[in-house]
Amino acid sequence: MHHQRTVSAGSTALLTAGFIAAVSWWGFGQVVPPPTVPATAPAAEFSAERALRHLRAFARVPHPVGSPAHDQVRDYILQQLSALGVQPEVQAATVVSSRWGSPYAAAAVYNIMARLPGTANTRAVMLSGHYDSVSAGPGASDDGHAVALQLETLRALRPGPRLRNDVIFLFTDSEEGGLLGAKAFLDQHPWARQIGLVLNFEARGTSGPGMMFETSEGNGKLVREFAAAAPHPVTSSLSYEAYKLLPNDTDLTFYKQAGLAGLGFAYVGDVIYYHTQYDDVAHLDPRSLQQEGDYALALSRRFGNLDLRYLKSADATYFVLPIFGCVVYPVSWSIPLAVSCALLFAAVLAFGISRKRLSLGGTLAGLLQFLLAIVGASAAVWALWSLTRGQGGGFWQAFAGDPYHPGVYRVASVALALALTSAYYALFRKRAGVLNLWAGALLVWLILAVATGVFMPGATYLFVWPMLASTVALGIIVAIGEDPGQTFAGVLLLWVFAVPGLIMMAPTIQLLFQSLTMRLAPVAALATMLLLGLLIPCLKLIAAPGKWWLPATAALVCAGCVIAGASMSGFDREAPRTDSIYYGLDADTGKAVWFSLDGQEDDWTAHYLGANPLRAALPQYVPFLSWQYLTHEAPAVALPPPLIERLRDSSDAVSRTLLLRVSSPRLAPRIYLYGDERCEVLEASVNGVPIDASKAFAGLKPGQKAYAYRMHRWGLSYLNVPPEGIQLRIRLKGPALAWRLEAVDQSYGISGLPGVVPRPDTMIPVPIMMDSVWVRKLFVL
Repeated sequence: MHHQRTVSAGSTALLTAGFIAAVSWWGFGQVVPPPTVPATAPAAEFSAERALRHLRAFARVPHPVGSPAHDQVRDYILQQLSALGVQPEVQAATVVSSRWGSPYAAAAVYNIMARLPGTANTRAVMLSGHYDSVSAGPGASDDGHAVALQLETLRALRPGPRLRNDVIFLFTDSEEGGLLGAKAFLDQHPWARQIGLVLNFEARGTSGPGMMFETSEGNGKLVREFAAAAPHPVTSSLSYEAYKLLPNDTDLTFYKQAGLAGLGFAYVGDVIYYHTQYDDVAHLDPRSLQQEGDYALALSRRFGNLDLRYLKSADATYFVLPIFGCVVYPVSWSIPLAVSCALLFAAVLAFGISRKRLSLGGTLAGLLQFLLAIVGASAAVWALWSLTRGQGGGFWQAFAGDPYHPGVYRVASVALALALTSAYYALFRKRAGVLNLWAGALLVWLILAVATGVFMPGATYLFVWPMLASTVALGIIVAIGEDPGQTFAGVLLLWVFAVPGLIMMAPTIQLLFQSLTMRLAPVAALATMLLLGLLIPCLKLIAAPGKWWLPATAALVCAGCVIAGASMSGFDREAPRTDSIYYGLDADTGKAVWFSLDGQEDDWTAHYLGANPLRAALPQYVPFLSWQYLTHEAPAVALPPPLIERLRDSSDAVSRTLLLRVSSPRLAPRIYLYGDERCEVLEASVNGVPIDASKAFAGLKPGQKAYAYRMHRWGLSYLNVPPEGIQLRIRLKGPALAWRLEAVDQSYGISGLPGVVPRPDTMIPVPIMMDSVWVRKLFVL
């Protein structure tokens, strides 16, 4: 009998482990992008292969604002729009944004737009994406894919029947400079007052599922229409709630602040390539482009035939399940559902106590022990990543949060969480009992359900439905009064009621790793621990052959993944090291400096920084950042400094007004201006556009305020400086005091400097600030 039971236990263990893996894999299938549609598909369909032709044409080199390549991309878009039979328009504007503080962001922008007229327009559907890139990469994903997506969507809409509403295609400029193109459109273009809905497309990586991650407030009707129209949707109200707390922005930020309804889409896989020269067509997953293109076309048709004057309704809870698709219900149900969970749990606990299968003390002990296990596992995963992240090397890897091969570290994190959870189960199951441990874990889920119901109602679904299923299973097991692992029916019961947790939590964990990166791996580890808490009875089945085999196996998997990660930690052409080098010239002193963001010099930067560079701040070039740079003296090169010309100077009893022309004789695309701390700026404008300092930090999310500029003097950062320069009007407090104004211009690249050696192909520039030349001069006005 004992031998037979051992064989049965072993089979049950393997089958249970296989079942959990299979259902998890089924859940992962929700977040896999769809196959690419070939270029031979019918004309009315979106084809990523057709869209890629556009990307290959214009996303070959970096095209930051102010570069010749940027102008070429604009010309390409205009040419393609004309070829598709619509009349393109260019909005040329000066725009200023003070939301991040001083130095205030400003630019000359050139938005591109086109309009496909409807038959009886109520309000327009607008597709939006930006066509500028960062200086370090060609921007195939960020945001070239949105350009190609819009062109392909327009092409697919043309052959079909006309829609009821107009469809506007907006290609914004200078998004990377601070969402400035979107702000210029909203502030200065008449079409902005005719928009019913914005569909904004972005990317923070080069692969992964296209997610609808952001909505405007009052999203109930929007989400229901999205659920009805979107093929293979990936979305959840959890992402909507979480995004409110994150320090990220898209053009949709300004659209929402202007009161427009909107949906935001992005893919975030392979974030290590984000804003680098490997954000190119070769590294873009065409399936991600296909998924976002499917959204664009389907939603253009759906909303293009609706009355868009009345879109706002109560917020919704929404998430995606296999078979059921996108589930939507009012977010106002969150607290009642959480209360229902509490009542059901209390009833099952009381029933279990009356049947002597549970105890209040045992459940509370299980709660405490499970909380300690969660904290321990999250801390262990944080320690694991802290110890191994140095293998990724380079400033950008640390900043982006992921190494080049994040998969092995994600598996290591999950395996570590499993090892600690199963060890916790092995240690405490006899002392507290399996059902008490399970009830304690469910109590943690209940606390989270209630807390999110109050503070993050859109996230409550993630805790309510898995907990309800497990609580029902616990009640049935208490009523049966026997170990469910002894019969096939009992095992099947555990399997069936584990399904909601697995299909909801498994893809959530995957998306948490992708979205938050390994830098915040403890969050994904916490989610993993929560899922394992639901599975405590299943863990008992898996551990039946021996209580330490599961912790030991999981620990070995974790160790193997860490070793594998270490073996792949070197740098090569496909996994290059990031580094940086900048040249600064002070035209007043005639001294120059090489400086770098890197933690230490490498073989290439040592050519400029020497063997023992000094670490120092450089307030003369970037006073709004307190970073410490590696620095080394550089040879002074005869570069013309920025030029400030006084066009007018007038005073009255309380103030002095200056009209200045600021230019870059060497045609640098960006100029920074830093005013005198002793002089208060009462008002200012650039090219006639007011610089409203009173709106500094307005509209920033809580998570963004730590990143705002805190420079305690007036400053301006102007991007895309025209050859003739910009006109700056400043009114200063006090009539007579001389004003000291520092000007620093910045140009892309260092290739024109003497002594420059090519960067090896195993290294790429960091995307924060591409290799550049900074020239400073002080003016006393």
